[in-house]
Amino acid sequence: MRTPSTPDPADLSAASDPVTTGESVMLDPEQLHPHPANPRETLTAIPQLAATIKALGQLQPVIAYPDPDSGYIIAFGHRRHAALQSIGRKVWCQICPSRSAAETLMAQIVENTHQVGLSAAEEAQGYQQLALMDPTLTAGKIAKMVGRKPDQVKAALASSTLDAKTRTRAATAGADLIQLAAMADFADDPAALDRLTKAVASGTGQFQHELSREHKTREHAAKTEATRKRLASAGTVLLDKLPDRHATPRPALRDLDELYGPEGQRLTAKNHRSCPGHAAYVETRYSYWGSDPVTYYCLDPKKHGHRSRPVTALAADELAHRRTVLANNAAWRAAEPVRQEFITNLCRNRKPPAGAAAYLTRLVAGGNHGLRKFLDSYEAAGKAGAYLGHEIKSHQELAAIADKAGTRLQNVQLAIIAAAIEARMGVNTWRSEYRWDTTEPDWLRYLVGLGYTLSDVEQLVITPKQDERRHAHRPTQPGLDDEAKADTPPADPNSPPANPPKTEPPADSDPAATA
Repeated sequence: MRTPSTPDPADLSAASDPVTTGESVMLDPEQLHPHPANPRETLTAIPQLAATIKALGQLQPVIAYPDPDSGYIIAFGHRRHAALQSIGRKVWCQICPSRSAAETLMAQIVENTHQVGLSAAEEAQGYQQLALMDPTLTAGKIAKMVGRKPDQVKAALASSTLDAKTRTRAATAGADLIQLAAMADFADDPAALDRLTKAVASGTGQFQHELSREHKTREHAAKTEATRKRLASAGTVLLDKLPDRHATPRPALRDLDELYGPEGQRLTAKNHRSCPGHAAYVETRYSYWGSDPVTYYCLDPKKHGHRSRPVTALAADELAHRRTVLANNAAWRAAEPVRQEFITNLCRNRKPPAGAAAYLTRLVAGGNHGLRKFLDSYEAAGKAGAYLGHEIKSHQELAAIADKAGTRLQNVQLAIIAAAIEARMGVNTWRSEYRWDTTEPDWLRYLVGLGYTLSDVEQLVITPKQDERRHAHRPTQPGLDDEAKADTPPADPNSPPANPPKTEPPADSDPAATA
């Protein structure tokens, strides 16, 4: 393909003919020699540039000057020369006057210093314009023309839903094409885009974790809306906001956890549903969502014959601890998909991960409990296969994969390690009270050594000195675990219960969901 800016070789003088200053010639790559003082020591992205030249031709000439002893010396265009040489093409050259070594070096420094590549936003816009100009240009064709990978061009095209201002701001913050495409999923959410842009700008490698949190928040919003519709269709009154328990006078409505029925029975969403005062509040904050986002209320307990029951008030530090637990649990769940994707990519990489065999040997030699559990776990075998891209049902099938792994045997070993350890990790890992077993911290440190960036909550696992508030306070109210509601109402001493039940179901259960 010859573009208008590419000269026709037939119009240029032959390489063997005498040339004069300012003349354009086609030279064999072997006739050109690098400048001995070229400040660019490493020529990068030569294959990509070669691919572009194949598709579009040589768009700019190499600037060279005659050398009496060795043909021609390249003044400007060392990368173009290397790319053309790699594909066996002649080089379009513009002949310039000979300069002193100092003058040439100064000019090279100036040229390379002032070269500014396209930003990710400008590159994405360019690809989108190409696709609009010529609908036959697929992402694969564009990638071949510009020397990019197809997934990078696809990502650039996918970012078209972002407005130009947002795209430019994100690219200025350092976002690449893949990150711009990921941000396009939130084109309708300026607040999320702002958080994602700040994550890129921070330079801490937290973008993927912030992206996962945004997806989790959106998933929770969808579930919340579905829950609200379900409750509304059942005739439940929905509260727009949580009542202020500290208001004066205190609102009449009460959480069902604070009430008994006329016969002394514990009130639940199921047995209170027929009460005219039945109401519910659906929590919208993902970071405080435990196992159930719904809190049920009675709008007027006294009017409907309910009695208050004593509830032990939690101290301020216990309430703060509850909120920290719920927020960190939510953060852990958001970090898990990022970590799992990283592990999967490691296991499926062509190159075995560094140190996998040595790491596995240390675990086996230490009699690690996680590995022993793995040997008896059907689920872990399937998880190891999933890391490798295989759907398997037994350890025998996993062993068969190992037999055929060849040079990728260490990838299989890593999958076994990951499946064994990840099977025992969960929301409790970040606040484990005992560190006699360092399996999880060592595992996360190993992943960091392979290039993984820990989220803030994962960082807590490898922090040597743990914050006392992470696990110093345990719930004092029976029936509540760490996924229970963060706020526990104070007791009402003026209304003692009648015939209190002997046992209580978990406070975070939703009987209505199973009714």
